[in-house]
This record gives sequence, structure tokens and C-alpha cells, in this order.
Amino acid sequence: MGWNIKEYSKNKRDDVTIYKVNVGKEMNIASHFDLLGVPAIAFLKDGKLIILEYGIKNAKTLKELEEEYFGK
Repeated sequence: MGWNIKEYSKNKRDDVTIYKVNVGKEMNIASHFDLLGVPAIAFLKDGKLIILEYGIKNAKTLKELEEEYFGK
């Protein structure tokens, strides 16, 4: 199933924004969040890191993580 951010984005909450970052080009972002590997997904709320998840995630898992950290 793989990293299906496009599929997830169809069913995400309206108050969730998705940004895709090339950490090879945006090293300051990788450094800021102490990224140890990719792929990674960072959940932020009010500019603060809530959780950093590593590994390939499918759309269903992304939705479950959204609900866990931001509610239904």
C-alpha cells in the first residue's frame, strides 16, 4: 500500500495541512526536528512537535494517527 499521502489528503480533517519537504534541500527543517531518517511524518499543533513517526505509512494508518493525536 505504501506512503499514500494523496489518498489520505482526500479524507483528512479540514484543519489539517500537509507539507511535503525534501530534507536533502531543506536541511534546516531536518535539523530543527532532529530527523534521523526518512520517510518521516511530523505532527505539529500550534507550531509544536507532538509526535514524529518514521517509516512508510498507508492512508488508513495516517488517518488513525490523525485521530489519535487530534481527535475525530
